[in-house]
Amino acid sequence: MRVEVVAQEATWIWVRTDGQYSFSGVLDANQTRTLAANRNVLLKIGNAAGVEVRFNGKAVGPFGGKGAVRTIQFTSGGFQIVPPEVPKPAPPTDLPNPL
Repeated sequence: MRVEVVAQEATWIWVRTDGQYSFSGVLDANQTRTLAANRNVLLKIGNAAGVEVRFNGKAVGPFGGKGAVRTIQFTSGGFQIVPPEVPKPAPPTDLPNPL
């Protein structure tokens, strides 16, 4: 499979292909990064409105507004937006004495 990321404006991206780190950095406006993989591509975009994404030659997205951070997983069956991880709250440290 092939994923192309074309920056419309400066945008940070992070990429993993087939489970291996591939790239992270800022794409400047009009820069393109082409990613190839056999099983999957995990793409994290720091400004979802700042890029155009093509999956196997077809434009997909948009994935969000200006400044929105999105993680998208591409597989041979298609793509999906990965929901952000919600941190678990820490247990309280100042519990009252039960006496």
